[in-house]
Amino acid sequence: MRMSYLYKNIATLGTAAVLAGGMAFNASAATTTAGTFTVDPDSNAATLNSFDANLINGTASSLLTVTSPTTISGTGWIDFTAFALNSLNVGVGTSGLGLDYGLYATYDYTTTIVSGALGSPFDAVVDSLTYTLWLDPGLGSTFIAGDAINGIVADVTADGDVVQLGTGSLISGLAGFNAQGGAYFNAQTTLELTDPDGPAFFVDPDPFYGVAFEQFNNTGQGIATSGNLISLNQAAGGVDFNAVPEPATLALLGMGLFGIGATMRRRQS
Repeated sequence: MRMSYLYKNIATLGTAAVLAGGMAFNASAATTTAGTFTVDPDSNAATLNSFDANLINGTASSLLTVTSPTTISGTGWIDFTAFALNSLNVGVGTSGLGLDYGLYATYDYTTTIVSGALGSPFDAVVDSLTYTLWLDPGLGSTFIAGDAINGIVADVTADGDVVQLGTGSLISGLAGFNAQGGAYFNAQTTLELTDPDGPAFFVDPDPFYGVAFEQFNNTGQGIATSGNLISLNQAAGGVDFNAVPEPATLALLGMGLFGIGATMRRRQS
């Protein structure tokens, strides 16, 4: 990897972010707030009271397959470790997560590189993404980390007691590798709770939110490559929920992304 290229792009990305941010925030004072929801663990897994949250944090593992010079597919899992409300973790004594039950998601996605290239910093659009959300009442599921060196797919061997809480698919998403060697993934997806267990676990609002917002970042470590395989094993992030995004919010996002893309193209030329 050409280090001079990486350092140059640190400045490029920083300038682009400032310009894009200025465009967005000057255009409107609109803000977005994650939707608060109520969880009832007692419905499926444990003898606990219900509680409120507006974020679920977790760790993730993925195995990526480079299918062409510009396309990558990924398979993996998210092991959710804590609920949070307004950036403060909901204690395990309240939530029971990881003590009385487990919560995880399995996913598959495809991406297309739109700027940069493999072996250098690049940005990609997410072309497809599907996921399933699972509750593990007995904490008996086994997580298998992705391993590019040995060709091992990131997977979960499910315990017989697991129940499906919901499913979803892509609305829009961005992904890529940055100049420091880290990876990022941001997406908006649909969310459909699975009867009867999904609505019994996520009890409020009713009907529940229809959109999930995902963000995960992998440090510059925990990345292994072999042939056309890449494994990511230092990823952490979170998922929150809301109704369908407002048109004004989507417009701000579009203006910000346009600013980044335009700046990158000018610098490259």
